[in-house]
Amino acid sequence: MRTHPEWIDKLVGQPIATPAYVFSPEEMSRQMRKLGAALGTRVIFSVSACPNSDLLMRQAEDVRFGVRCSSKAEMGLVAGWRTDYAFVTLPSMDEQTMRAVLGARFRLIVDASQQIELLASLRGKREVVPISLGVSVGLIEGCSDGGGDDVSRFGMDWDDLRLAIALARRHGVPVGGLYVFGGANSFGGRSLAIVRAMRDLAAQVEAELGGPLDVITIGAGLEAGWENKGHDFAAYRAEIGKFAPHIQIIHDVGRAAIASAGCFVTKVVARKNVNGRSYAICDGGMAQAYLLSKAARDQQLKSNPLVCGAGLELRQSNAARCAAVTTIVGGSLSRDDILAETNTDLNPGDLLFFPQAGAYCRTYTPGEYLGQGYAASYVL
Repeated sequence: MRTHPEWIDKLVGQPIATPAYVFSPEEMSRQMRKLGAALGTRVIFSVSACPNSDLLMRQAEDVRFGVRCSSKAEMGLVAGWRTDYAFVTLPSMDEQTMRAVLGARFRLIVDASQQIELLASLRGKREVVPISLGVSVGLIEGCSDGGGDDVSRFGMDWDDLRLAIALARRHGVPVGGLYVFGGANSFGGRSLAIVRAMRDLAAQVEAELGGPLDVITIGAGLEAGWENKGHDFAAYRAEIGKFAPHIQIIHDVGRAAIASAGCFVTKVVARKNVNGRSYAICDGGMAQAYLLSKAARDQQLKSNPLVCGAGLELRQSNAARCAAVTTIVGGSLSRDDILAETNTDLNPGDLLFFPQAGAYCRTYTPGEYLGQGYAASYVL
């Protein structure tokens, strides 16, 4: 049974300088379309999930609807996009970044009411694109614990929302939307509660504003492999359909769109046995693929690599389930530089393809560790 995306088969025999990440624009576009259909809305892409300019520029036109950025650098990657839905959210917003937001006409997602004061002080005579108010998921009953990932500190509580609205009215800053992020991998547990709460909150905010909102953006929190998690999308779309018709609902996606569109490639450079234990040593490891290594602990992505040997056949490795275990390690000096364990025979020269590595893997990498540098990056 196939356990990896078909596009990885195209990599067999290709001259890849390892360690590397390889991405498929076609797979990402396919996932974006499927996510839009499942959620029942247009979707925007969170650039932090994979800030690769070549990949972003090669997205199909029908899915280049909008983006969300979290830094000035990310804004630069998508500065040429023609969209009315380029958002920026940054809790640590500084003066330089705020000037960039104003100059590039991005839509600011306000994380704290003080950001409105900063925006008003810097705008001069420039027209401000309607802002969105960030909503803390802690406002929503049953979601205040953040599901163990403490996302309730992002966005504003009701008191700060009211203060932000008052400041916006005082300074003539237009408010056009709301934004809420439920947390990574949170969709099944709190998605319906978030939608219902946001409907009620929208009405309250419109009353405070004295005018209508035009957009609500929801950080969907869908996980990698979302298609096979058994989510009830029909029920979810039914709840989305109950919003007032003048409000457009948009979903913000990241790992769900890009995880299957990227893989990490490393080469076995040596084999050795130490005290009866077998090791395959690779030219890439935690320095380039931190989230795939044991060092990532509870964040570690469990992924059995595909093996491409001298015969250029691609085969699935087997997770270690017996005493004959080979530990796949990187080339650093860290004891946590362990990528996987397998009972598949590995040899020097074998290429290992770790699928489902498109989301965050490259950006969560301490690439300067021991001066080893970052992995190369390819787009098919």
